[in-house]
Amino acid sequence: MRLTRPAIQVLDGTDRSQAAIGESDMPIINGAAPFFRSRILHLPEALRQSPTKNVVLGIRVSELSQIKNGSLFRQQCAARRAIREAGGRLVAIVGNDKPYQGRISTGRPDLYRAVAHALRHKAIICYPDIGRLLRPEASNGGCDPFTEPSGEDFDLLGQIVSTVVVAVVESPSASLQELHGRKTSRGIQNAIFEGRPPGPKPRNVTRRQDVAIRYLRNNGETFSSIGSIVGLSASEVRRHLFRKP
Repeated sequence: MRLTRPAIQVLDGTDRSQAAIGESDMPIINGAAPFFRSRILHLPEALRQSPTKNVVLGIRVSELSQIKNGSLFRQQCAARRAIREAGGRLVAIVGNDKPYQGRISTGRPDLYRAVAHALRHKAIICYPDIGRLLRPEASNGGCDPFTEPSGEDFDLLGQIVSTVVVAVVESPSASLQELHGRKTSRGIQNAIFEGRPPGPKPRNVTRRQDVAIRYLRNNGETFSSIGSIVGLSASEVRRHLFRKP
């Protein structure tokens, strides 16, 4: 399998060109012992065991739109803050240049680069959560997006990371469904903070529509019948009548 070489951000001040990290830096350990989920540590625990406190941060999104809407940038900022607060020293970031699929079968050049940097700097690898680190092969196609990685998925991961310590910012025992719920909650909080309240955006009601809505409502018409007359949905009519001035 031939892997492309994505751009890498190195933070230790050394000159590391793309060519400097070659195929020999991408080890796959054949016949490795089974890699269990329990080997993935919570970031604070991993740093307590690390003599250098060096961290290679891996971030990942699957779609280009997630880069354009700032999701990847927010993911990076939150992970960097968590590493700093836990006492880690960030030495490199991978996966911040383009979308990457999380399944091992896609090649995962971002993960290979993370391993190369971790071996060079005697660092741990840290991803925001299990879902960013690894997507199960079963997630390909129209399967349940909350399908958990199998033992085989973790074995494939172990063949790449070998003896490098792998950590996540979120609890490693959290299910993909729990992680999705937390991301949704953070997204809503960010939207409110940025002045973008979640939920449907109301359409502007014209003066003529306003007069018609109030007239029809005063004459006992239902929200649905009013909406069909003025060209709005029943919920939009209701919101317009009960909105705060």
